[in-house]
Parts: sequence; C-alpha cells; structure tokens
Amino acid sequence: MIARTLALALVLPFAPAPLPFQQGSLSALVAGEVGSAGNMELDKLWQRAVELREAEARGEKGELDRVLDEWLAKGKELPPKAAILVSASRLVGSAPDVGRIAETLSPLV
Repeated sequence: MIARTLALALVLPFAPAPLPFQQGSLSALVAGEVGSAGNMELDKLWQRAVELREAEARGEKGELDRVLDEWLAKGKELPPKAAILVSASRLVGSAPDVGRIAETLSPLV
C-alpha cells in the first residue's frame, strides 16, 4: 500500500494533463488550447499538439483538421505560441497544407 502510494506520488506530477472535452466540441477544445498556448513553454507546445491529435477520435472524421485549418486561416492574427501549437498539430494530421503552415510560421522566423 505504501509502495503504491509512493509510486503514484512520484508519477502523477509528470503525467500530462488530460485535454478537456465535451461531445461535439472539437472547436471549443482547440479554442481553449489556442487561448492557453501563450502560457506554455515551447517543449510543452509540441506535447499539447500531439495530445490534441488524440482528441480527433472523439469527433467526425476530418473534423479536427478542418478546425485547425480554420485557425491557420487566421494566420497573422494568431499569437506566436498559438501559431506553433496549431501548425504542429495540423502538420501531424492528414494531408496538411504545408504552404499555409509555412505562411503562418514565417512571421515567427
């Protein structure tokens, strides 16, 4: 019992926070992640971009990519860290528009 409690105390602080999700709200999920991206360190942005892809199974096929594409269309309006998060997550999706991603990221370079 003590060993299990100790193991949990050592592991839980390093476990990634689950992505909040309500059925049918991939748009809200992405909006929340975009909103909180400014507070994340760069290495955490990549981790969240990958975790965001895991939420894809909760929506319709291609829905997450469509939502991310909508954010990419805002391009220069996105704060820098949000642009990195959205671009990284979309790049991992199916058939990303690399031109649009490059346009979104080019002001950061």
